[in-house]
Amino acid sequence: RISQRTTEWITSHPNREYAMWLYLNSGLTSKTAGELKQQYDRFSNEVQQSEAGKKLAELIRVRTALAPGAPAPDFTLKNIYTGEDIHLADYRGKYVLLDFWASWCRPCRASFPEMKKLYAEYHKKGVEILGVTNDSRKNDWLKALEEDQLPWLQVIDEFPIPHTPAKVATLYAIPYLPTLMLIAPDGKIVGKAKDKHELKTWLDERLAKKK
Repeated sequence: RISQRTTEWITSHPNREYAMWLYLNSGLTSKTAGELKQQYDRFSNEVQQSEAGKKLAELIRVRTALAPGAPAPDFTLKNIYTGEDIHLADYRGKYVLLDFWASWCRPCRASFPEMKKLYAEYHKKGVEILGVTNDSRKNDWLKALEEDQLPWLQVIDEFPIPHTPAKVATLYAIPYLPTLMLIAPDGKIVGKAKDKHELKTWLDERLAKKK
């Protein structure tokens, strides 16, 4: 846990590039875009233009773009079984849950039994799930799909450059796997769900309003 002393030191040294670096690397950035912007504005212009300052500015930009209520960034990935293009925009008019996972992610695969129950309950109410795998090895992914028998559509993320983050996971700033991102029928982001309980709460509240 970051000490109060560290936070106070950063606040009292707005002209030090090291203070910006410390802010970025001391676990203090798990905040909203607005909170990050408040801290960014406290630094001097010179510090803002530093390498660390530019990283914080980019983090703010990404957080702003992915804030609840913002339009979900569109993407196109291929259905690996049919070869057809799958566009996120194809799901307009329905709630769509992006489930970011990978065959090597044990928590991801351990969650699938509960995800199947959730799908069975909400799919008939107009909720779709789109599995987006971060597997760089296609055969491992196909084996996992055969073992886990998931009933919703699956697409594999693209790795434009080997050994670098995948395209859509980068677009959505996915911090870890599994991550669940809920998108509303109007194409706007509801948010990243912390767990299945929060996700069900969001869906129940929104679907109740449609009745």
